[in-house]
Amino acid sequence: MITASELLGEIRPPKLRGTPRTVRHLVDVDRLQWPAPVEVPKVVLMPKLPPVPQGKRKVAAKPVRLSHADWLAVQRANAANLHAQLRARREAQAPAREARKARIAEVGAFIKLRRIALRMSQHDVAMLVGYPTRAQIGAFELGRESLPLNRVASMAAALQCEPERLRVPPLSEYLA
Repeated sequence: MITASELLGEIRPPKLRGTPRTVRHLVDVDRLQWPAPVEVPKVVLMPKLPPVPQGKRKVAAKPVRLSHADWLAVQRANAANLHAQLRARREAQAPAREARKARIAEVGAFIKLRRIALRMSQHDVAMLVGYPTRAQIGAFELGRESLPLNRVASMAAALQCEPERLRVPPLSEYLA
């Protein structure tokens, strides 16, 4: 049996197990069963590639070692650029998102008016469309969620209207 100190070359303090609300049990790392070290196969060298003709050879630039502060500055600049790009994309999509939200609210109001005109409860519509409870119909009517495309046909049949009246296009159609 191999001990942790033999395997790792150092002695670790015992680990604590459990959550703060339970009694913690000390675990002695040296008593744990460690697997035997695995033999690492030697690296097989690949055959050399044919030499590149002199005219087409590119001289590789020597890698530059950055200091920790410079590396952090580069990472921060990259993050700032990425966030600026994402912010610009979000701002460019804002009018389309608002138009889609307005369409969702419009469809929700239509569902509610049509349901009331047919003298149906939310539960009745939910059963006809295939939802187990009325909560989902309420979410559609309030405009919190859009009607999924796979339920548009059954909702149109339940409300006795055209399916196109209930369809909310994806955001990509508003951006085009």
